[in-house]
Amino acid sequence: MYCKSLSRGLDFPRILSIVSRCVALLVLFSIGFSTAAQAATSNDIPTRSEIQGRLDPLGKQKNLTEADKLTQQDLTHTLEYLDAIDRVRQETAQLKQQATQAPAKLRQAADDLAPLSNNDVATASLEALSLRQLETRLNESLDNLQSAQENLSTYNSQLISLQTQP
Repeated sequence: MYCKSLSRGLDFPRILSIVSRCVALLVLFSIGFSTAAQAATSNDIPTRSEIQGRLDPLGKQKNLTEADKLTQQDLTHTLEYLDAIDRVRQETAQLKQQATQAPAKLRQAADDLAPLSNNDVATASLEALSLRQLETRLNESLDNLQSAQENLSTYNSQLISLQTQP
C-alpha cells in the first residue's frame, strides 16, 4: 500500500515538463543577453587604455580644479563600468555554454526518467524493499531534488543579475 501511494505521488511527466520549460527559459534568456552584450560591444565604447590614458595625467597633478576633479571621478566610474561590462560578457559566455549543454542535459534527464514512467515495474521493485530502504531512497531522491532546485535557483539569480547589469 505504501509503495503504491509513493509511486503515484511522483508525476514524472510533469517533472520532465518543468525541466524542459526551465531549459527553454535558460536558452531564451541567454539569447537575449547575448544580443544585449553585442550591442554593448559597439565601437562607441572607449577602451580601458584610452580611459586610463586620460586618467593618469589627472592623477599626477597636485592641484586639480573642480572640473578636473569631476573629470577624474567620471573616468574612475567609467573604468568601473567597463569592469562591469567585462563581467557581463563573462557571464554571458557561461550562459551560452550552459545553453548549448542544455539539450544534452534535457535528453539525459528524459532518459533517466523514462524507466521510471513504467509504474508497474517501479511498484514491483518498490514493494520488494523494506521500509528502511524506502526511506533511504526517498531521502536520496529528496536530496537530488533539492540539489536540482538549488541549481535552478543559481541559474535564475544569474539571469536576474544579467538583466540588471548596465
